[in-house]
Amino acid sequence: MHIWLNLLRKEWLEHRWQLLSLCAIAMAVFLACGYGEWDEVPQTAMIACMGYAFVAPLFVGMTVSASETSQGTISFVASQPVALWQSALVRWLCGLGVMLIPIWMVGFSGLFIEGFVPDSRFSSWHAVVAGGVMAANLYAWIVAIAANQRTELRAALIGLVVTFVLLPFSIWCLANYDGPMSSGPNRGIASPFAALGVMSTPLSGFTWVYSADQLRKNIIPLAVVWQVLVLAALCAVMTLRYGQVEPLMQRFDRWQRMRNIGGLRQPRTSPATALVWLQWRESIPVCLSGVAVAFVLLVVTSVDSARRLDLWRQLMPVFLMLATAAVSLMIGAVGFTNDLQPKLHTFWRSRPIAPTQWFWLRYGAGYAAIALFFLSPVTVLSAGTALEFREVWLLAFLPLMSLVVYSLGVFCACTVRQPVYAVILAACGAMVILLVPEVFPSLRSVSIGDLLWQVEHTSHGSTMRQALGGAAVAVAIACTISAIVTIAAAVALKRDLYFRT
Repeated sequence: MHIWLNLLRKEWLEHRWQLLSLCAIAMAVFLACGYGEWDEVPQTAMIACMGYAFVAPLFVGMTVSASETSQGTISFVASQPVALWQSALVRWLCGLGVMLIPIWMVGFSGLFIEGFVPDSRFSSWHAVVAGGVMAANLYAWIVAIAANQRTELRAALIGLVVTFVLLPFSIWCLANYDGPMSSGPNRGIASPFAALGVMSTPLSGFTWVYSADQLRKNIIPLAVVWQVLVLAALCAVMTLRYGQVEPLMQRFDRWQRMRNIGGLRQPRTSPATALVWLQWRESIPVCLSGVAVAFVLLVVTSVDSARRLDLWRQLMPVFLMLATAAVSLMIGAVGFTNDLQPKLHTFWRSRPIAPTQWFWLRYGAGYAAIALFFLSPVTVLSAGTALEFREVWLLAFLPLMSLVVYSLGVFCACTVRQPVYAVILAACGAMVILLVPEVFPSLRSVSIGDLLWQVEHTSHGSTMRQALGGAAVAVAIACTISAIVTIAAAVALKRDLYFRT
């Protein structure tokens, strides 16, 4: 028994500050969204839990699946007198606990506030169930697929693609699950495949929300049992794969690199061209992930049943904003942190390349990858849906939000140099800049989203000119914040200033 306790203590020491940070972020979003509107607590809890369940599995799964390998400690763990499956099982369960505890805190807080609002028609239990199932399901899929990746960035990119594949597929299954079974008065399940898809994917928690008739109520116990079986199977996959120092794909990569040694080209003629070539090679996984995400969005926007679903109409703006923030955080915080690891950092500082030159090329290449391979296809493919839902302002808001979040991620990476905490700090800074002005009416004049929203929802001549002036102010605010934090990051990197972690 002491072996399990020691393993739990190891995971607690590793994840305690991460758990505290995630709880603080989830509660801050819940309180900020519900400020002044406590009669709509269940809706606020649902927004907080679903937003958290979309982003958190990417970064918690990234840590669970790749931190031991990237830090070079997996060999040490394998040499201990403990079976690797035991370490993997405890690590998986602790990661799941880190995922679910913030959702439970938000849900119980919502239930407590509901006691003072007796007229509430819904319950925060819906948020706990829907958000908890979504977070656990996404986490299990990401960890099972991304286990033993060499860097956190690779694991995060795999998690992003998995999220963009599972969530639209789940929305499609939910749309068919909500369709009529026949021409009679009773509504039921449109197809067994849709029911199986709902029960296996992140949005299976909504089977409770949509259980209006007796037929759907009967499927709830089956959905719970099936979801548990899916999580257990994915846990088994991760446990069996965990600790493979050189999996099959890594062996194939090593063999391919050995074959290509004889075909190396001549050295680059200048440090600048060498850095550009390096950043391009490092950006290939990011580009492929952006193309995959764009393809998934194209498929989703072409499915009529999903477009007619009210859930998709409600989640589309949040879905795009959270996806853009997640991509920007991964490329900014996680990507820069990988390049600033102690061994790589020492190597680069010994080369005849100025740190500032490396920084600005790396910064420009990272945001160019976001703009060309994520923002551009997402804008093109989402334009019709945004126009239909009257959310065109999002197409201007997403690039500005991406620039702010990316710059904050770079700054935190250069000053913290630890991927998880860089992501958490950058997310906190982004919420302060983007969310706080939306909460307090006195700060609406500096809200980037509100200033852009007014342009679309204004029709009169003089008011339209004022709205366009507000849009220019929004662009100026975003660019100013990005410039300040980026220059601070460059100074910190040049002088080698960072917090010891």
